[in-house]
Amino acid sequence: GRAMAKETSARDGGGNIKTTSKDHKRGYAWLFVFIPAFAYYVHRVYVTSRAAGSRNRYHPVAYYVQKEGGVSSSDGDSTNEKQTNNAVGKEINVDETLRKLLYLEKKPLESNPNRLLFQTPMEAILRNNNNGGGNGLFSALMGPSWIHSPELGRGYLLVSDAHPDKNRMWRWEVGNGPITIGRTLHMAKSGCRSNNCVRNEEVKGDINDEKKGEEATESGGGGSADIMPLGEEGVEPLLVVCELGEKRVVRIEENGARTPLLTHFEGKRMNGPRSLDISPFGDLIVTDPPLSTSTIIAPGEGGGGVYVVREIYDVAATTSAESRMKHSYPANTTVELLYDGLYQPTGIAMGKDLDVVYVSDGNAGNPIIVKVPFDMDEDEDEDDDDDDDEEEENEHPKTKGKNNKPEAKETIPRKREDLKSIPSPEDQCDALNSHHIFYSALDHPTKIKFGGLVVDEYGNVWIAAGPSGVFIVSPLGVLLGTIPIITENDFATDVTIGQDGYLYITAHTQLLRLKVRVKKFKVPNMMSLSKKKK
Repeated sequence: GRAMAKETSARDGGGNIKTTSKDHKRGYAWLFVFIPAFAYYVHRVYVTSRAAGSRNRYHPVAYYVQKEGGVSSSDGDSTNEKQTNNAVGKEINVDETLRKLLYLEKKPLESNPNRLLFQTPMEAILRNNNNGGGNGLFSALMGPSWIHSPELGRGYLLVSDAHPDKNRMWRWEVGNGPITIGRTLHMAKSGCRSNNCVRNEEVKGDINDEKKGEEATESGGGGSADIMPLGEEGVEPLLVVCELGEKRVVRIEENGARTPLLTHFEGKRMNGPRSLDISPFGDLIVTDPPLSTSTIIAPGEGGGGVYVVREIYDVAATTSAESRMKHSYPANTTVELLYDGLYQPTGIAMGKDLDVVYVSDGNAGNPIIVKVPFDMDEDEDEDDDDDDDEEEENEHPKTKGKNNKPEAKETIPRKREDLKSIPSPEDQCDALNSHHIFYSALDHPTKIKFGGLVVDEYGNVWIAAGPSGVFIVSPLGVLLGTIPIITENDFATDVTIGQDGYLYITAHTQLLRLKVRVKKFKVPNMMSLSKKKK
């Protein structure tokens, strides 16, 4: 200690200790660590602020919403434009309604009063570097789903790439603080983990024959199509996933095992489940488009349908060993056919009243949305009195036939030419007691192909409508507006609303988002109530 003191210090004439230059260097050494760290922090704050508020952070793809159905007033004030629905005799202020849903500038576009400008344009947060080319990172994005993680204390978006050569599930999130996490690979082989996946267009013979399936293709059959969180509040949710390649719907357990929930109907394998929703009591509702879209084929014979599996919370979890078996492992569940009157049932969402589901037809020649009654309690009708049954039957005669399909005038047409001659939704009987067309785009000037859809907190239905963009339809079936998407060789495939206040839209090669005022309608979880009743 004395030797070190002699080397580092000396006394001046007054007896004071003088500090050497070596001590000065040691005193400022911490600055060499602090300054670079502080500079990096400032840089990340700047980048994050640009991501939150700058219009140049991501590629803009839409600047306005096209107001539909309004009639311009004589004084040019667009806020007075209204649309009347003949079924209920109510006037809809289209301008006012859209402003309640979207962040819009006060004044519309001067050259076109029906174009209401966004305060912040829609932007592409994920896209291929070659501006929509097919050889990039993304090829068939669909199934956006917002997942809230209590463990992380925030939410994130999951989106699938269902192309057979991609077969991935991506994750998009913005972290807390100044750091933007952005895109990460959430799951590889999300829709086909075995070697027995079959491409739809290459299926030959019976798809239940494993040998024929293996001969049809060796490269896999497709990724996941749709994703849905399953769980109670405050608990880390499990994922329910439509596996296109495996032709089934599974629940992914905490240990990674996949429990089959829907694999067969009447002994036949599913075609490739496309979209799903879950009722308040845990009933799984799934659309399964057919292998062929030219004609409507009976379910179980390659045709499409909408299916229900009751209370999937109670389905016993599959062990890890069982999960590794081939895709032919059947689900230990009972499957009900809810509806089979569409060419290509694609998107599905439960209505705000919880007694109907909206289903879109993905066939470009039949762009319609049907409203199908859904009974959450399959035993409820057994407890009703006979008089009540007779009274209801007299009020709405012939609304249900075989396989819960409508009869007489309420029959959903099976050919496009028949669709034009059927009664409009306004002329049909009560929508909650009969199948009917909720919205039709047959008369749209552009040939529309419907994809997925989502219902907001007010009951409006947002529909991915390629190539036009996104349709916003009121609960009365009135088209309020169209959000056009300016992209080349691409169009919207699916849509959802995240808890972060953004509308998320998938195109084949892009993930888009738009800041909105409205929230997604959240289907309540009544499983605890159901367990008490039991």
